[in-house]
Amino acid sequence: MVYRCVYYHGLIDTKHLNAGVDYEQLPRVSIIVILPYDPFGQKRMVYTIKNQCVEDPSVSYEDGARKIFLYTKGTEGNPSQSLRDMLKYMEDTRLENVTNEDIHRIHEFVEKAKHRKEVGINYMKMWEERRLIQREALAEGRAEGRAEGRAESIGVVIETCQDLHETKEDTTVRLEKSFKISKEEALEYIKKYWK
Repeated sequence: MVYRCVYYHGLIDTKHLNAGVDYEQLPRVSIIVILPYDPFGQKRMVYTIKNQCVEDPSVSYEDGARKIFLYTKGTEGNPSQSLRDMLKYMEDTRLENVTNEDIHRIHEFVEKAKHRKEVGINYMKMWEERRLIQREALAEGRAEGRAEGRAESIGVVIETCQDLHETKEDTTVRLEKSFKISKEEALEYIKKYWK
């Protein structure tokens, strides 16, 4: 995730820095990443990252770069209620989770976007990316001998299948094939992770 933020920051800077333009004219950049997992393991809802002097953190260093990681299931910290509501909606984009006018406008946009063909194609690309991440997590879990890595990977697959409106039956078959597990095991994971 860190390298992806560096990449996005570079893209933004490149777009704003044409030939002959001073570096001082680069805009301040805040990259906001919304995640369904905890990137730093501290259970915080908000992590704000800025550059600093390692040898002496009291030395002022402001280069205009900021990364904000928002963990949708975070419990620590004291973010505003509107941010809490927004992250709850981002975690589960159902009408029941719309609590204010801003989220309502986003919900309307999301509903319209779901019915556009090109959005479906991009969603499938995202599905492929999630599958790749899931495979890497599974390989890591196996390498470290950790059963929870595998369970997390299966949970991600189940969540993605639900997002794609697959049935429980189709998801069960997918789990059997992808993870080489029995139907009974797949059904246990469905029971555990299906929302």
